[in-house]
Amino acid sequence: MRSTAEFKVTCRPAPGPLFSMLFRITIPQDAIANLVAFHDVGDFTSAQAIRAPGRLACWRVTTSRGSYLLRMVAQPTFWDMVHEKDLLLHLAERAGELGALAIPRMVKNAAGGYFIPMGDAYVSIFPTLEGRELGVFEITPDACAQVGEALARFHLAARDFHGRKRHPARPRVLRRLCAAVPLHRLELREVAAVLHREQAFLRGARGRLTVGGTIHGGLGPDAARFRGGQLCALTRFESAGRGALVQDLAACLIAWGWDRTAFDPARCQALVRSYARVRALTDAERSTLHAQARLAAAQQTATCILEHELEGASDVPYQSYEHPFRRLQALRALGRRAFRDLVGAAA
Repeated sequence: MRSTAEFKVTCRPAPGPLFSMLFRITIPQDAIANLVAFHDVGDFTSAQAIRAPGRLACWRVTTSRGSYLLRMVAQPTFWDMVHEKDLLLHLAERAGELGALAIPRMVKNAAGGYFIPMGDAYVSIFPTLEGRELGVFEITPDACAQVGEALARFHLAARDFHGRKRHPARPRVLRRLCAAVPLHRLELREVAAVLHREQAFLRGARGRLTVGGTIHGGLGPDAARFRGGQLCALTRFESAGRGALVQDLAACLIAWGWDRTAFDPARCQALVRSYARVRALTDAERSTLHAQARLAAAQQTATCILEHELEGASDVPYQSYEHPFRRLQALRALGRRAFRDLVGAAA
């Protein structure tokens, strides 16, 4: 019997732009059983592939001791894995600052490590966290408020974590992404033109230095678990790295504040207000939040085009570039002053 999951490998040729190769990986159940046996988690019973975003392939594994998540990450560096492991251990030591929030915990393997190399990937096992992701119609201002508070708590808990990995949410990465967007595709010309104008806007919007630290890098609805209406766990720390904290807030805002066709002022204000109650924003962060939100939306648009519109990407679950592009267009139409009205006095 085989267990199949989508698996994406992202290649970074130097000095060219980012591009992706997408393919399907199939692993026999006995191979998964052998990986599980290398950890002290009980006897293997079964495994089921589950859909996972980004560079991940995941299986829900059942053993004699309970339920676990077996995760495979495509082509990280060894030091990327060390960074994630060290960050999770650091957060476990700062659990009191996170309140009741649970975070993933890597299970140590028989060799005393936390991840196993497997070809060009690394495998780790985590105990299953409680709760579930919210559906698009379940996201409320109260849920957004809880997410904003959780993000601020994470930033404070990680303030003395000194990992060296940098998160790629930077204008230079956007330039590399845009350079790879195919201009010969008629339906993409308007999008490509907007992305290039965004680069010019971001160059002119560079403001004062903002507070740096460790950012989550992807705290969207797929990285938060709720139980009984309460946020109970954060996941997806494989993208965490050094960056400006306002970058993280901006990316979180456009993920949670968007209500299918427009930004919801109640959601946006609840998220930013709750964040600012825990960690006050500086004047520089307030002034650059709009530009950082546009940067996040532009990067997501370019990434979706490269991963899902290029030839050969039809074998993976499709993610339309139109969704982040609509967010980008809405942010462009708002302008800085209207954006401040959208997110409220806290920003």
